[in-house]
Amino acid sequence: MDRIVSIYVQGHNASRLQATKYAGKEGLDVQVSNGQVEHVFNPDAPKLLYNLFTHPELNDVEYGWSWHPLHWISMLFHWFVQWYLNVYGTSCVPHNLVSRANIAGEEDVAQYLLAIKACIKENPHKAIVLFGASRGGATVLVTLPHLTKDEQSHIKLVIVEAPFASVSSLLYDLWPTRIVPFLIRALEYFTQYRTTQVSPLEAVTQTHFPLEIPLVFVTSAADKVVPLRNTQQLITVLQERGHPSLHHIALKHSGHSFMSIGNASDVQDYERELHTLYRKIFM
Repeated sequence: MDRIVSIYVQGHNASRLQATKYAGKEGLDVQVSNGQVEHVFNPDAPKLLYNLFTHPELNDVEYGWSWHPLHWISMLFHWFVQWYLNVYGTSCVPHNLVSRANIAGEEDVAQYLLAIKACIKENPHKAIVLFGASRGGATVLVTLPHLTKDEQSHIKLVIVEAPFASVSSLLYDLWPTRIVPFLIRALEYFTQYRTTQVSPLEAVTQTHFPLEIPLVFVTSAADKVVPLRNTQQLITVLQERGHPSLHHIALKHSGHSFMSIGNASDVQDYERELHTLYRKIFM
């Protein structure tokens, strides 16, 4: 798998440190602040992604101390997650800037595009794998139509774990109908999310969405954050468009954030099915 390089983008309210869930016990390098790179690892993580590309955090993730009390809550949350996920190798604790979050919007896409372009420049002869979880998966899908044909030719596999069809459809799946308009207004007021931004569902219907790149959806029937029926909208559209290399790893028992490290049976299925595809494409 030496000729592969993977570009990871995380879910909402998460830092790049959570890529350790997929990187195997050897871990990965993460850019934590001001260009500082630290090596982090989870000794219990399966090997699902290879040679993760080091690129800057999303703009709503910051490291270092903050005097803002809400950031203290975020730092405590991230500290707990790092402890729970057995993340070793860093003493840096991030916090999230709610006002900068755009949930797979223009800023997320622009950052991911920069990462892809930088990766291609540094690794012109390697096969690139794009991976995103939740918000990250949505970002990957919205980014794909923005790539040039030459850039698309470097992408040999796309893996999206529990992406949502759109923010609004997800809210309607999770909340009473009468409450959703107020939630959407709150998102637009407090974050950079906009109802006018391109949703993953709109992205996969675009004529220039690349259907020739193998695409894997990873879902779980036990996911309560992005229900399977929401992600299924994306899968159905791509099936109807005749995507020639569409794959679905359907897990049964894992929660939204724990598909790679939660239920042992699911982890085994995840590894087996993904590595079968790796062998088919890269060997």
